[in-house]
Amino acid sequence: MNLIFPPHCVLCQELLPMELWEDGVCKGCRESIPFLVKDRCPKCGRKAAGGCVCESCQEHEPVCAMGYAVFSYAQMRDEISRLKFQNDLYGGKALGRLMAEYVISFHPEVITWADMITAVPLHPRKERERGFNQVSILCEEMAKVLPVKYESDILMRIRDTAPQNALGLHERRQNIKGAFRADGCENKCVLLVDDILTTGATTNGCARALYRAGAKEVRVLYLSATERIEEDR
Repeated sequence: MNLIFPPHCVLCQELLPMELWEDGVCKGCRESIPFLVKDRCPKCGRKAAGGCVCESCQEHEPVCAMGYAVFSYAQMRDEISRLKFQNDLYGGKALGRLMAEYVISFHPEVITWADMITAVPLHPRKERERGFNQVSILCEEMAKVLPVKYESDILMRIRDTAPQNALGLHERRQNIKGAFRADGCENKCVLLVDDILTTGATTNGCARALYRAGAKEVRVLYLSATERIEEDR
């Protein structure tokens, strides 16, 4: 299949030579991967002067203890769309490896802190329709690189909610209430993974469920983050 449809770099979409198919990143991007590193809010990973807590997190305290964002949503918008709606599992796996690389390079303390990785779940109906959970693809690949186990069944979406991207901030929070249930995480440190940070309502809902189930601490790792909560609407 790769010979018929040669893979492209997940960061710039340049056609990859055969020797780079396994990596998924071209030489140019590999030399300067646009990871979000400097001046980041420790609660959500968005840009914040001096690495202080951003205004949004000051106003609306996140449930997760800490948050990290790997890329900007502007960088990842097209690739996330390809993964979710065009079944680009090759790209999803490459992005999962880049997320693990980000953790190793910039937040190695997470590796010894975390007891498990888990994904923001889809409702079973939606997962059947799509055929997979795109965030699970990221987590599965991260767990191949990091010495932290991916637990796919500790967090469940028990209520089929309306799509969050069609709602405002308050509506998103109402929409997600009571949508998640967790089990099997008592006294565990959980690294929660999602593909996009917009308002944080979904990951807050997941974190509440994990804490109710006895999680010791929950942190969240986002593949991408918008710089403003309304940016992707």
